[in-house]
Amino acid sequence: MSIFDKNLIKINVLVSDKEALFEMMVEDFYQYGVIIENPTPFLQSYNPYRDIQGKTDNLHTSCGGQNEKIRPYDDFLTAIKTREMELSTGIGNGVAIPHARHKSVKELKTNIYILSEELDFDALDGFPVKIVIMMAIPTEANKEYMSKLGFITKALYKETNRNKLLASQSQDDVIKFFINGQE
Repeated sequence: MSIFDKNLIKINVLVSDKEALFEMMVEDFYQYGVIIENPTPFLQSYNPYRDIQGKTDNLHTSCGGQNEKIRPYDDFLTAIKTREMELSTGIGNGVAIPHARHKSVKELKTNIYILSEELDFDALDGFPVKIVIMMAIPTEANKEYMSKLGFITKALYKETNRNKLLASQSQDDVIKFFINGQE
């Protein structure tokens, strides 16, 4: 099973902020069948993302809320945002790997966005990112997840490899890079 899918690779993406990026990437996962609809019939009123931020994030409000718009992928989106609040997944050198384990994920997959402009990501090195690789992880895929994460981080460790990925012109170029294109 490959964790890479042409439908989940976007090049020259323009995005305004990290939250908008997360929404776009998670919606892609849903659109291409990587995550299923929210596995719980009613979203619980406790949302750590909203509660930590001290505000309502319009994703989850209490069951009695007004004008609620619950999307089928909101549980996974909340998991991604909550994980990001624990520690930035901006690993440095212009790369971020947001990820979350969740029961709505059918299979381990990546969603790769190469951004047209750098995006502030609160990365560990303080620099913005241009390569974002989101990972959707089934709850039981611990060993496989660690193996794939190690593979991705090793492939992007060298600056020459990151530059090669940034120069990709197509989804096929990105897949070829990860299959056999890194030094």
